[in-house]
Amino acid sequence: MREYWSGWLGTKTPWTNGSGYRNAEVDALIEKAAVEGNPEARAAQFRAFQQIVQRDVPTLPLLELKFFTVHAANLKGAVEQGDQVYSSLRNAWFEAPNTDAPKGN
Repeated sequence: MREYWSGWLGTKTPWTNGSGYRNAEVDALIEKAAVEGNPEARAAQFRAFQQIVQRDVPTLPLLELKFFTVHAANLKGAVEQGDQVYSSLRNAWFEAPNTDAPKGN
């Protein structure tokens, strides 16, 4: 949604509406869906949004990025952002096992 909402224009926020797309109907659907409590109504708003942007084609992706997630019990600091998509592993580390812990039989 952040690629299409005109409220991001002029904010210099990365990964938001780089095409400069403006459509009042799309903006209204995004804003309604953001606060809609009824799942069926929200799904209908998303479908209407998708139909409009597919018709308007405000962006045309030239490549598909493949994202992955890493999971391990001793991996710490891997996810620091809510969206996880643009997060980095630069602050991640593996916690060493506790070798002083008593061993069970």
